[in-house]
Amino acid sequence: MQTIKTLLLLSLALTANALLAQGFQLAGVNYSQHLKTKVEDSPTGTELESKVASAFVRLPMKFKNQKTVLLNTLRYARVQQIAHNSPLFLDAKRTSDLHLVSYSPMLIHSLGGKWKLLAGVTPTLASDLKEGLSSDDFLLQASLLASAKLNEKWTLGGGAVYTTQFGDPWFLPAVQLRYRIDKHFINVLLPSYVNYLYRIGQSEKLRLGIRLETNGGNFNVINSDYTELIPNTINKIIYSRVNMGAVVNLQITETILLEAFGGLGAARKFKLRDEMDKVFKADAESGGFFNIGVILMAPSKGEGGAD
Repeated sequence: MQTIKTLLLLSLALTANALLAQGFQLAGVNYSQHLKTKVEDSPTGTELESKVASAFVRLPMKFKNQKTVLLNTLRYARVQQIAHNSPLFLDAKRTSDLHLVSYSPMLIHSLGGKWKLLAGVTPTLASDLKEGLSSDDFLLQASLLASAKLNEKWTLGGGAVYTTQFGDPWFLPAVQLRYRIDKHFINVLLPSYVNYLYRIGQSEKLRLGIRLETNGGNFNVINSDYTELIPNTINKIIYSRVNMGAVVNLQITETILLEAFGGLGAARKFKLRDEMDKVFKADAESGGFFNIGVILMAPSKGEGGAD
């Protein structure tokens, strides 16, 4: 249950972060790796690691009323989950290649004054793509959020997220807080992430900070190549973790941003679920991770692309 709750927070982060924190990001590529760590209480010394390469493009379209913007986002990620010396697999090293493709049409509508309304829906394909597609390969989530810029320092927002990512429909609350004063910038989306940046120098092109966020995935798979410990075909791979560490942003040009994020990945949990709904769990020890990305930004009109 705790893993599901963590992953639901991730769903919230992916949707709401795209609406609130990434409104000026037009495209980007990213690579992240969670380093090899031991599985707790494993009799064979099982170790787990993961690698993720992803990319996205976003096309903004402004309506004739000048109050509404439609953001069309296409995202792809290739995830490699790697197990070493696991008693569940026949091979000493087992790599699961997983794929995620999502399309997100998102509306941002100005209500006049300080308020904006944000709404989005994200159908997602999450699968190993080894056999023909079925309804189990697709997930759905939607968001409805309101945001108000109270003054030059404070922006507050809130709303709800709907997701069927784990079968039954779930509704989650969202609370947003953005605070900027001098060279300090705080961006929070509870209960998904907390981000703080400090701008260095007069040009403020270099920003240093700290971040806490959830991370994970839920993929439909078709695989029966397991030991006698798993008699039935596995049809779900679920994983989650909480990342915390340092962030470095470097604005190379007005439209090109480099970002590095690294530190400790904790609460690393993995699940395999077979066709009979039996779940095999594994908790890995905390370990290091790093994330690097290159992002194409729209002109920021003087407010800084990293915001």
